[in-house]
Amino acid sequence: MSDEELDDGELDCAAAPSNDASVRTLRLPPWVGYDAARMYVQYLYVGRISGRRGGDDAMPLYPPSAESAQAVCTLLRLADSFLQPHLKELCELYLSADDIVGVYNVLDLLTHAVECRAEQLKVVCLHKARQMHAVVSRTESWTELAPELRELVTNIHADAR
Repeated sequence: MSDEELDDGELDCAAAPSNDASVRTLRLPPWVGYDAARMYVQYLYVGRISGRRGGDDAMPLYPPSAESAQAVCTLLRLADSFLQPHLKELCELYLSADDIVGVYNVLDLLTHAVECRAEQLKVVCLHKARQMHAVVSRTESWTELAPELRELVTNIHADAR
């Protein structure tokens, strides 16, 4: 796969340089990094994400890391943008893992889930933020959290929708 930055900031992903008119180009938004782009193309071809494509330069998804979580967050946003519900579910499942969600990122993940309309991830983040409320409410992320999300976290009887 060749990748090059375009003038307008879009990422141009093509299988190989070719003069063949049947070769298609996938133009991704500028916020899509290399790892997320690679995982997205892999998903389009084989229907799964693994972080590995046989090459040593592919980022592994397991064990989870901050880098893999960031790439999957970008992939979730991409899945939401391109209306890929199955990919969105895979991303939500990965991001909901106990190895990913923690005290210092649960509110960021909650915000991202709301922005991407990722209901499963939103419910998980709300549950975990409520469980860890005593600690989470003392983080910098808490002070930056949108008031309506703060209300969702603190109101245990609030509807998760």
